[in-house]
Amino acid sequence: MDPNDQETEDRHLKDGGILSKRVLDKRYADYWEAQYPYMGHELREVGNNMRVLHARNPARTTVELEGIKTELINAIKNKDCISREKVREKVNGILYAALNPKPPHKPVMLALMPIGKTGSTPLMYCAAHNQPEIARDLVLIWGADLNYRNEVGKTWSSWESPEVHAAVKEARALIGR
Repeated sequence: MDPNDQETEDRHLKDGGILSKRVLDKRYADYWEAQYPYMGHELREVGNNMRVLHARNPARTTVELEGIKTELINAIKNKDCISREKVREKVNGILYAALNPKPPHKPVMLALMPIGKTGSTPLMYCAAHNQPEIARDLVLIWGADLNYRNEVGKTWSSWESPEVHAAVKEARALIGR
């Protein structure tokens, strides 16, 4: 992928989902952790592509997405999982499934959508429930919007979560935004 070409083709639009599968695959996880500091330009383009995909595919109706949103919120809150690694796997699995739905549904970028009652995004839920690894994935892989405000005017940084703040700061420095 050429990070300087500023072109987004259909084949690029699901790179974040493909990367998330590699990150979570035990065979590639250590490699990812070692290599991501050297991949800033490429990861920035992946995030840009995920935002383009989101803009091109308006979300399905609220009723259709309600169950998926609730599942994502519960996964981030860690209601069903024991370890952070399992929470991360579950969240990325939900985001990947929404990105690759069965026909006739279109892809949905849950990472960029308001999912809570006050319009909070997954990144905001990560900050509220201290999930730094997921927050980093949302920024590096899924193209999370760092400037989005929910209905009460809060951004992801409104929550007191030093670990999430550090993870997002690290990811922002890497991709230069």
